[in-house]
Amino acid sequence: MTTLARAWLGAAIAMLAAIAWHHMEILGDGYWCIAAGDWVLDHRALPDADPFSYVSQKRPWILHMPAFQIGAAWLARHAGIVSVMIACTIAIAAAAAIAWLPHARTPAARAATFPLAVFYLLLDADDLSARGQAFGDLAFAILLAVVHRAPPPDARGVARLRPYVVPFVLGAAWANLHPSFLLAIAVPIAFGVTSLLDSPEDRRPIAPYFGFALAALVGACVNPYSIVLVLDVAKLASDPTTAYVDLFQSPDFHRGAWLLAPASGLAVVALRTRFGEARGRRADVAVLLLFVGATCLARRYGTLLVAVELAIAGRAASAIDFARVARFAKPAAIAATIAQLAIVATYARERKDPLFHVPAKAAAVVEERALPDRVMNPYHWGGYLDWAWRGRRKAFVDGRNNLFANGSFEDALRLEALADGWHDVLDAYEVGTVLWESGAPLDRALARHRAWQEVHRDGRAVVYVRRRAERDVR
Repeated sequence: MTTLARAWLGAAIAMLAAIAWHHMEILGDGYWCIAAGDWVLDHRALPDADPFSYVSQKRPWILHMPAFQIGAAWLARHAGIVSVMIACTIAIAAAAAIAWLPHARTPAARAATFPLAVFYLLLDADDLSARGQAFGDLAFAILLAVVHRAPPPDARGVARLRPYVVPFVLGAAWANLHPSFLLAIAVPIAFGVTSLLDSPEDRRPIAPYFGFALAALVGACVNPYSIVLVLDVAKLASDPTTAYVDLFQSPDFHRGAWLLAPASGLAVVALRTRFGEARGRRADVAVLLLFVGATCLARRYGTLLVAVELAIAGRAASAIDFARVARFAKPAAIAATIAQLAIVATYARERKDPLFHVPAKAAAVVEERALPDRVMNPYHWGGYLDWAWRGRRKAFVDGRNNLFANGSFEDALRLEALADGWHDVLDAYEVGTVLWESGAPLDRALARHRAWQEVHRDGRAVVYVRRRAERDVR
């Protein structure tokens, strides 16, 4: 690589980190993860039951990402919440870089696929949050870097993918960081099965893929709960409440970015059918189409789709001769480097307020005024209330949707939509305090309801108490 190419590459990686930082927030899921880690650090044990909600199912509470939760809590205690945001920024920027660089082998291929790496971060930027998913995406990028290469035969002609210590370690680390570790099992199997689509002379050896999946599964059992965690996460994936989570609902295709994601996938399909080695061509196309279909069904798979696009496009672009545009390379690289550094300089100065999206004032009022227990809250604020109240008073629902498969999750959604019978929900749970979004339909309805009295309002949240309960407080 020339000095100019190195300068461009360094600026490109810095730009990925700057974009990740610009969009990084901390939302409810991040807060309840820290709250869970705080509980473990305080009690020096894993929880037997949920200490944060008064309606969750009476079942053992299994921490689905114990290393991230404990690590984030420790980091927040010693360096503040912003340090968790910084750690997750590094993780998601590293995910973009690892999904991009190992596959694009030439400077020209890296330049051609760099927009996809940027798109990886921008596709779902509104949902970029300091939570375990950042490390799950990083693990997925590492998985692609390891799996998406033709396994060479050893001296005896026996196909090998990698020493099986690699998938074992990846599975163990991933299982302790984020529930998406099941992809370490499913993706190699997908590559192995789709390899059958290629002709025998172009077919990658299949056995190593299944060996990789098995080693990753064994590694995933290296966690505080052993195989129980793996089974519980598999159950979570099929839990009916998971379908209600916005990440697992179909994207809004009225947004251009969500049309571009599958469209770029189809473009990479066309690229792969023409360029790159013949070995594994049909398998690559089939896996890519699987992720295109998954993205159309659930928004969560959008960034994973772009990561697969980066892997396949990078290798295909590395086989393209860019000699015809070589004369434009130097001025383009200079201009791109300057533009990238300008973006880095702009975004790097940004200060983050970890409480920007949460009802910090309203949560403090509920505690300071000792308002009645059995607080009703919207789903996306429950995680923050878990952290802010530390179990001293309990919230209604939060992001741990599998703990609310007893109907309470659906009841919270009824209140958000102000569906028929909404007040019956408040009565059924004997709710004494409502902490809700200012201006939401439920806010307007309670303002007109004589059974409820407003006791606090700010630009983000409003607090109501039942009038009889408020008199008892006074």
